[in-house]
Amino acid sequence: MCHSRINAYSVGSVCRSCGNLLEEIPFPPRRPEPLAPPRAPNRLKRMVSPQAQSEYSRLTAEYARSVELLARIQESYNEKLVVWRQQVGEIAARAEWKSLYSRYRISDLWRLTGEQFEDFLRNLFVAMGYRAKVTQKTGDQGADLIVSRPKARIAVQAKRQDQPVGNRAVQELLGGMLFYKCHRGIVATTSTFTRSAQALAAKDQRITLWDARKLSDLYAEYLGVAPPFSWEEYHRLKRAIEDGSK
Repeated sequence: MCHSRINAYSVGSVCRSCGNLLEEIPFPPRRPEPLAPPRAPNRLKRMVSPQAQSEYSRLTAEYARSVELLARIQESYNEKLVVWRQQVGEIAARAEWKSLYSRYRISDLWRLTGEQFEDFLRNLFVAMGYRAKVTQKTGDQGADLIVSRPKARIAVQAKRQDQPVGNRAVQELLGGMLFYKCHRGIVATTSTFTRSAQALAAKDQRITLWDARKLSDLYAEYLGVAPPFSWEEYHRLKRAIEDGSK
């Protein structure tokens, strides 16, 4: 047979050796189609025991449940955190509301006369649980009020002024304590105190200085009655105070 030399001929040609037609013999010969790659063996099933596979599936499911539970806990925590922040914010706003309202109203004291300021202090001490008495208008010996309650007798020097109070008021108060036989002394003012007055008062633990801020806090606690809290009124009051301080 000369078919081994078929590559030299075209389809439909005649073999030069045997004379046979080459119609049924493809040219060039078809290459065999590549075989599909064999499927990769399931190594998990072949190498891992059924018990290990079952344990792996159980742990996987348990991990998924843990992730879902953690997500629910995180969501619940975020919701409670928002509520908690709102509650804390409202508590702080209510406290500031009371303080802001009292500071806004305490400005009325700056328009009082000296005698009216003494009357205000008397009412304040009465609200605090003291018995209060205004001393004589002239020759008060350094004390404008004498307040007392069991085991306590206090001389009060009232200074209604705009300028800082100096150490002279502290010196006068010491004389008033001696004259009226008081255990303690308070200098109250609608202003502030100079450094020298603060330094002198610091030498005697019986002396207490009340400036405008202290009176504002006491006013809010014992005399000031703030209206019911509301966010709208709270913001309005803050803007009013900020505008007034400019």
